[in-house]
Amino acid sequence: MSVKWLKDRPECFGTLVNVLVDIMPWTLVRVAYSNNQPPHVHAVAAPRGAFSWILYAILVMQVEGTRREAHWHASCICQALPHTAIDSQAARETDLYQALFLDCLISRWVIECATREGSVLKSPMPWSRQSRQEPLALLPITSSPLALADSDLPDEDGALVCAAQQRFGCPLNIPWLDGRHDGYVIATNLSSYTYVRRPLGHTYSLHHDAALWLSAMTFGLCEAVSGIRLLESTLLVPNIDGSERVLSGKRLLRFMAYWESALRSDETSHLEHGRQVVALLCRALEALEEEVLLEQVGIATLIGFPTGRKPEVLFTVAVAIISFSILVTSNAQWSALPETETLHAFLRLQAYAPVTVLAAFGHGRTKMIDAGWCAHTVEDLHESIASLYPYVVSTLMRLPPFIRGSRNEHENCREDSCILYTITDEDTYAPRHVDTSCQCDYLRPPLDDVVQLLSCGVVPIVVYEEARGLRVLPANGNEGKYVAISHVWAEGMGSTTEKGLPTCVVKRIANLVLQILPGSSYLSAFWMDSLCVPSARNERKRATQLMAQTYKDAEKVLVIDDCIRSMCSARVPWQQNFLRIASSAWVRRVWTLQEGLLARELYFEFAEGPVDVEECLGINVPSTPSASQGALQELDHYIPIVPILAFRARPSRSFSEIPFGEVAGLLLGRSTTKAEDELIAISTLLPSAVDVSKLLEIERGGDNVLPVADRRMRSFLLQLQDIPRTVPFGSAPRLDVPGFRWAPRNLVQDSPGGWTEQDGTGICTEDGFVTEYTVLPLQLNASNAASPPDLQPDESDGRWSATIYGTATGQVYSLTADSGFLCDALLFGDTGDVARLSISRDPVPCIAVSYCSFAGGAPMEPEGGWSQETPCQVRYVQRCGLARHSPMEEDFFLSRRDKIEGALGEPSRQCWLKLT
Repeated sequence: MSVKWLKDRPECFGTLVNVLVDIMPWTLVRVAYSNNQPPHVHAVAAPRGAFSWILYAILVMQVEGTRREAHWHASCICQALPHTAIDSQAARETDLYQALFLDCLISRWVIECATREGSVLKSPMPWSRQSRQEPLALLPITSSPLALADSDLPDEDGALVCAAQQRFGCPLNIPWLDGRHDGYVIATNLSSYTYVRRPLGHTYSLHHDAALWLSAMTFGLCEAVSGIRLLESTLLVPNIDGSERVLSGKRLLRFMAYWESALRSDETSHLEHGRQVVALLCRALEALEEEVLLEQVGIATLIGFPTGRKPEVLFTVAVAIISFSILVTSNAQWSALPETETLHAFLRLQAYAPVTVLAAFGHGRTKMIDAGWCAHTVEDLHESIASLYPYVVSTLMRLPPFIRGSRNEHENCREDSCILYTITDEDTYAPRHVDTSCQCDYLRPPLDDVVQLLSCGVVPIVVYEEARGLRVLPANGNEGKYVAISHVWAEGMGSTTEKGLPTCVVKRIANLVLQILPGSSYLSAFWMDSLCVPSARNERKRATQLMAQTYKDAEKVLVIDDCIRSMCSARVPWQQNFLRIASSAWVRRVWTLQEGLLARELYFEFAEGPVDVEECLGINVPSTPSASQGALQELDHYIPIVPILAFRARPSRSFSEIPFGEVAGLLLGRSTTKAEDELIAISTLLPSAVDVSKLLEIERGGDNVLPVADRRMRSFLLQLQDIPRTVPFGSAPRLDVPGFRWAPRNLVQDSPGGWTEQDGTGICTEDGFVTEYTVLPLQLNASNAASPPDLQPDESDGRWSATIYGTATGQVYSLTADSGFLCDALLFGDTGDVARLSISRDPVPCIAVSYCSFAGGAPMEPEGGWSQETPCQVRYVQRCGLARHSPMEEDFFLSRRDKIEGALGEPSRQCWLKLT
């Protein structure tokens, strides 16, 4: 039954439909159709009384409707009957109400019959197609093993369970519907599990069927894959609040550890068993996918839960099956089976994506935000771990949020920004003391000493001494024995040389430095922007230009972050530590990227103090690549969660000049308080063709009204000159600058793949971007007077769309964009992108353009054709996507030409263009 019907009708109505379908399925009605005569009511073994009349009415209505080739409604008949003298108004209203009830009942019966016979393929319920085809498979009572009790499971804190949790994750608690599991023999497939628990001749409510579905997908799956008999008491525990029982995720993990240990101890061949296990898990995944796709008619829709519980059930069951899938694919004997590749594809998100991505991502985001996580952090975290989600989801969902002050501190955060990361008023900003009650004085290094060293092109460092305070030394005079501090200003340690920092903060930093610089003549020497970078413009520029040298020459770089310090520990699993680092403020800011990349040795302040994460995990590249590879294999699903550490872990990493496409990828999800700081913050990572001093010369003030960030981006692109052809297809907002409307306004929101040069480059000039693209002209629609297609808003997803006909292909396409626009042509990267339109339903990226200064349409091509020297000039309008409609949709639009809003011409060959 649909969600709407569940809201509008009591559960007993759905139960009545459920019972009617059990007693009289569609196949029995087909007999009546073939005879054109309703069979006697007793032929369906219905109980006498009201049920008999309802069943009889269903048959009569269906047969009569078939005979008349139309819907035959009891309410229509009732209204059409002539009035008689003895009719009372109340009697007629009662008859009409009963007729309407019958019509509603029959309509739901038809839908449920059609769903059971046509749409439900893999569900464990008895009416699915696979269940009807599978034989009954039960272990004989004499062969059934003794039931496994909770006391038989390995200890929750033991080495076996801890190892299993690190490898498979830990399933989440699954809401329980009080389905009956105990009292039956083991079923070796899911169909048999439900068959023996739902015999014919009984009345079953919706809640019963939903509880049976859930029991089959949990207890039934566990028993079928393992051959181990389980009791309800083995896995079910009271909920935290005692309101209901739940299937314990921790006990399920203990069972998985027990089963895996039993598999390892049995030396006999398990290949056939492995094939059966893979088939069972695939069946369960397909059943889950059905529940997501059949949103209005799936068994989980009939649960009768309070609003919002269905996603939680599907999500937690999916997480449990993910853990089982990881266990099976990591089994030494089964991993090489061809059948196991299906599970590998699922874990790589190449199969069953609706469950693992759409349902899991959506529900996972909601749960985390409700728990107090920042919406911006959740969005970026889910984006960064998208391809690894099945491996890390159970660990991620068990982590509580890092709370700085109050649980609702992130309630005003948006998906694109966190209010706690942004300094809104620099004039009122002040560093925090180590303790809120502290009132100690500020320490400031001698400003003249700092300025003098910077003027000589020397990096200044500071040394703290109890008696003398802060002293300034040249970094090159201390044999490079200093620590560079990497932090985020929004966490309370930002300042300048002139203002300094509270004494308590300086002491804390000096103490941390002492722990990681043993044997140095100046044990507490460190560099920190808050003490070594003055606020004066010229000195600040010099310090910025020395940034690469500062971090490259430092003996060690120490990351100080509130979340990492509070939540990371050497005593907790490294999987959790990686997720905490991935959700920290440090990985979300642009300034910290180059600081982490350029470090010789990168330390993080954990709860115990500074920790060299790479040394702890054996990631000592490039000097010991073999050790690094071993660590990557051990935590290969978690290290990529922190892209900067994944880059440092590569054996071939080099900082001489990182390809800018990789820099753009590492910037994804980061932000700056000031937009104009973006390029300056990564100045050491920019290609050598870019002169950073020219970017620094562009400042606020003067007659130029363009934002500093826009002017710096324009200067950067002109200096770079050779720009990848894919840059105009990026997702970031575009510059509103003549000749540069194709260019991104920033890098942190742009598509990182757009900055790779594998598809070739174009030339950035003062008045446009010159390169080659494939052009598809948008011809005027004859039925739409004299204008190109005008995109209209689509209420379903908030995007804008237009229906376009391909004159060269005869196919119908949907053109979508984030806003409405008028255009003359579409640009594609190459002819291969155009060819994909015929075989793919996924939108192909393209650019909408208009012709410049050609009122009559397309410009006349010169005799020698467009060339690099004389390109065709077009104006960038909008990034959009073009996707082919399904055959059914195409037939509709071709039969209703008035719904088509434009036509695509034949694609050109690669054409030289100047994009402005």
